[in-house]
Amino acid sequence: MVDRPQAAAPTVERPAPWGALVRLAVTLLFLLAGALVSPPAVAADPPPAAAAGPVHVRVGLYMLNVGKYDLGTGTFTVDFYLSLRSDTDMGDQRFEFMNGRGTSDKLVDTPTEKFYRCQVNLMTNVNLQRFPFDEHELPVILEHVTRTTRDLVYEVDDAQTGVDAEVKLVGWALKGYTAATREHDYPPYRESYSQYCYRLKIGRVLLITSLKTFLPVICFLLVTFVSLLLTVEKLDGKLGMNTAMLIASVMFHIAITGSLPPVGYLTIADRVLVATYSTIALNTVLTVMMLRLVTRKADGGARRLRDRAFAIVPAFAVAAYLFALFMP
Repeated sequence: MVDRPQAAAPTVERPAPWGALVRLAVTLLFLLAGALVSPPAVAADPPPAAAAGPVHVRVGLYMLNVGKYDLGTGTFTVDFYLSLRSDTDMGDQRFEFMNGRGTSDKLVDTPTEKFYRCQVNLMTNVNLQRFPFDEHELPVILEHVTRTTRDLVYEVDDAQTGVDAEVKLVGWALKGYTAATREHDYPPYRESYSQYCYRLKIGRVLLITSLKTFLPVICFLLVTFVSLLLTVEKLDGKLGMNTAMLIASVMFHIAITGSLPPVGYLTIADRVLVATYSTIALNTVLTVMMLRLVTRKADGGARRLRDRAFAIVPAFAVAAYLFALFMP
């Protein structure tokens, strides 16, 4: 058997990778053309920056009523309208009263205006050095709870500030009001807050207060001066008159100071009554000296001392009262 020669396996020629290269080149050309034709990307606008500086809020306070003013504790009550206005959104407006506590009802609430009805119990320091001619200020001090002067500044709104004509305070006369703003620093916290300060000024009714305080003093002095007219034969009666006036003036002084809180200084009323004590005491001492002279049978000396007392006692009284009234 003759073996047939086997045919060689046919050789398959692989196509050259030119097609893939062409497709890759076309894709790159399309991408490059798209990049050249498309408009350049615009960067997004940055978020708007916060407004520079603090918000300015105009504050107005219109007083409606003032309750009892207690000199013993310095406390008082007030009822008023409070207006907050701004040209921009004022944001959070939580406030507090720095010299007391109270309640507030919000009547208007918009981004640029807020309006409240407030009823507050407040307190102040009492200065009675010029009693019974003393005047006092009843302050309402307003401050934001959390926003410092970097964020919020108060300004006075004169158009919304005032006192109602029906405001009355028994025993006192209204002397007007002031409104101002200030910065209050807290050094331990290194913070500063804007404060709105409204001050209602009151004073005593001068005519009524002067009569109630000084009319008894005038009566004491009148009796003391009348006793100067008694002769040396009536010195016992003169001594009794001056002793009675001295006791009466002391009791009157106790009655006056009983209506006032304890203070560490002399008021005008205190100084006037001390001058009264001194004048009556001087007349009493002169009367005792006259009695001693009469007891020693020196009637001439007693009469001469009596004559001098007409000049000594009034001159001393004038000097004592001038010092009491005008002593700084």
